[in-house]
Amino acid sequence: MPTRAELAAELRLFASMLRRHADDPEAQAEAERLEVSARLIEKHGLLPDRTDARTMGHMQADSRELKIGKARAGDHPFPEALHAKGLTVTEWAEKQRPKLTREKVSSWYKPGKGGRRIPRAYAERILKDFGVPLASWPHGLKD
Repeated sequence: MPTRAELAAELRLFASMLRRHADDPEAQAEAERLEVSARLIEKHGLLPDRTDARTMGHMQADSRELKIGKARAGDHPFPEALHAKGLTVTEWAEKQRPKLTREKVSSWYKPGKGGRRIPRAYAERILKDFGVPLASWPHGLKD
């Protein structure tokens, strides 16, 4: 089993190989994700720092919760507004009453087929709390 430092170095190596494809935005985004993963492994000790492959030993744990799920740039103003306030779509959805699922909330701003109209009450609450215009919902409002 590789140590944290070895795994982080491997991730950075893969990232550097992907960065050679400067004309491919997906490769650049994946390279950035690999860099972030390497930093998380080093910073938070998410893996044991041992070279003994026969046992996992004790893993170091960090008491802080890691947030994942940042909205991709350009998706929609709502997830971007949530991110600006330090929230994920999942966190926001779970705080609503009745509780919503991330999938349902995401379907409100999902482009193309498969999206749902957002209930007007939620759209108005999001406008009030985050400044997301009513006209920005691609599938319209449901009264």
